Amino acid sequence: MKWASRKGAEDMKVVLKFILFLVFLTGVPVSAERVLFPVPVGVFAGAHQSLWRTSLTITNFGTAPVVLSTGGGIPFSLFVNPQSTLVVSSLPNAYWWTISRDEEVALHLSVGGEGRRTETEIPVVRDDEFVPDVVHLTGIPVEPETRLLLRVFAILDEPNTTVPMEVVMRDGLTHSVLGAWERNVAVRDFPGITSFSMPLPSSFGGNVVVANVTVTEAAESRIWAFVTATDNVTQEIHTVSP
Repeated sequence: MKWASRKGAEDMKVVLKFILFLVFLTGVPVSAERVLFPVPVGVFAGAHQSLWRTSLTITNFGTAPVVLSTGGGIPFSLFVNPQSTLVVSSLPNAYWWTISRDEEVALHLSVGGEGRRTETEIPVVRDDEFVPDVVHLTGIPVEPETRLLLRVFAILDEPNTTVPMEVVMRDGLTHSVLGAWERNVAVRDFPGITSFSMPLPSSFGGNVVVANVTVTEAAESRIWAFVTATDNVTQEIHTVSP
């Protein structure tokens, strides 16, 4: 296995050149897909003086190398040999990544850290999992010692666009509204992805909560969201995704 960091290059051109190289090398057409890592890969500080460690495991089941690439301010490429597994403990802080030969690659993102008994798997989100209207998040655990954080990601096809969204929390049993918030998410890049995080109330008497994230006006956008529920005492994490 080998990896290389490419600075000062246009990352999309790098990805395309590498894909063409694979086609030339193997004679097999190569597919590529964008994926979202909703949390950074590395070590970062959290609430209550907690310290989190996130790692990415890449397994290449195929017979040709695969490449994981990103862009933005730090173009970067990671190569994985055929029939091998690579565990990565640090990556540039980016949301969008491009993976070649996606049908032959397994990606697992997990988070843990000091004082945690177990690691929690974080979803790796494929492009086609983003939806144009509503994200439903059901079974959110609500306890007095739990802090809830909602993360919402939006893809836009046009730069300098604002996507208005509404977040509604309902009681999972009675369906009564427990809270509602409006947020405007701005994207300035093309193609763009942006995100926002917001704490959710966790004092609803222990009921299981449903949260809906809705694009409130027509926009050429797609969204995806998930919730992390973290125990303030043990720092164990539970995730709720669509």
